[in-house]
Order: sequence, then C-alpha cells, then structure tokens
Amino acid sequence: MKNVILVGDSWLAGELKDWSGDDDVLHRGVGQYFTDNNYNVINLCNPGGSNLQSVKRLSDFLLSNNVDKDTCILFWTTEFFREIWHYTNHNNKSFDVSLKDEFAMGYIELKNQWVYRPYYRLQELAAKYSINIGIIGGCSDAVMYDDFNLDFPNLNVLCQSVTNLIINNSHQIQDPVFCEYIADWVDPFLNEIKANSSDLDLSELLTDIKKGQHRLLQFKENKKWFYPDGHHPNRTAHKKLFDFIFEKI
Repeated sequence: MKNVILVGDSWLAGELKDWSGDDDVLHRGVGQYFTDNNYNVINLCNPGGSNLQSVKRLSDFLLSNNVDKDTCILFWTTEFFREIWHYTNHNNKSFDVSLKDEFAMGYIELKNQWVYRPYYRLQELAAKYSINIGIIGGCSDAVMYDDFNLDFPNLNVLCQSVTNLIINNSHQIQDPVFCEYIADWVDPFLNEIKANSSDLDLSELLTDIKKGQHRLLQFKENKKWFYPDGHHPNRTAHKKLFDFIFEKI
C-alpha cells in the first residue's frame, strides 16, 4: 500500500458543515479519495493554521518517522498574513513588539518575506530527507514562475490555484491571491502596515485587497463547489482536485 502525507490547513480537512473546524467535517475530501484508491493517508491538517506551522508539523513527523522515497507528500498553502496573525495577542488584537521590524519593511517587502519563507523551509526539509514535496495552492494560491524548480529543485507546484482549477478548469492563475483579507481577521494587520508603507506599498495593498474580495465573491457565487459552508471546497470540488493531482503523482 502506498503512503501519502497531506499537510495544510482547513482546506485540506474536507467538506465542512460550517466554519468551526475539524469537528464539523462532513467528508474527508482529498484524503478520503486517496484512501478509496488504496493509499495509506497521514493527514497533518490543522484548521486555522499557518504555512510555517504546517512546515513545523511536517518537520516533526519526518524527524520521528522513516519516510521512504516513494511516499507522496502534498503541502497545501494558506494565507501569508496568518504567520503574523499567530504572533499577535488575540485578546486585545495588538502586535508583539518583536514584530515591529517586520512592519517597518513596508507592505511589499513584508508580503514577499512571508509568502516565500515556507518554500525555503520546505526546500531545506526536502534536501535533508531526500524527498520531493508537491505544492497545492489552497486557501492561498501558490507561488509559480518559470525558474521555480531551479530555486526550489525538490518542490513541485502540482496545482497553483485550487480555486481557479475548480471554477475555470486551469490550475495556473495570472494574478495569484495570497490573502483573502477577510474583514475583522486582518484589520489590526492593515492598520499596522499602513503606517510603514510607501505609496507604492499602499497601491499594491489595495490591489491585493481587491483580489481577496473577488476571491471571496467567487466562493459565494459558486455554490456547486464551495457550499455548504461557503468558504471551503466541498466533496465535489475535492474530487475534481484529486483527479487532477492523481494523474501527476
């Protein structure tokens, strides 16, 4: 029996009844479809988690378990702002003093730092354990460019954008969405980053917010793929993604 390790956030959990997390999973999604095809599935998803938290879970697993080279490892990406969000004081929505240097970069540099950081960490793991890791652009689209495999030779972007694949039948996307910018979730981040951003930073931030809002609208308008909860792919969408990536692994 072949092994597959799945790593990511709630988009990997499956079809959800609402937005409260793993307790409301109605169908195990891609993981279930792998099981149905005689794979042994190790699902390391963590609803609400960040990219670097996912990297840490994968790192801990690899440290404690022998993984043969035939094991398929798939990593779902999520919104970059969660890395910062998880270093905040959630009770009063204030940012830790240690993050001031991050915000001093301005929006564009901060975004690039956090978007790319998990890829470098994954490449380190892949090289250390002589494995390959497939990247799936989940809640956040994945980075993809012509020389990606030169910079990250052990990583393979199997699906740049789950959303675009599901709705438009193409996994590649011209303008990737790295954050949906859901109201109330990111207001403290936006207030903090504006104070340290140039006009160019703010222009890109505004563009990214508009792209994020459009992505949320796509979920709302495509109930066939994103309901019952309206923010995560349902079992039909997971089946379409599974069929797509199954041909590639």
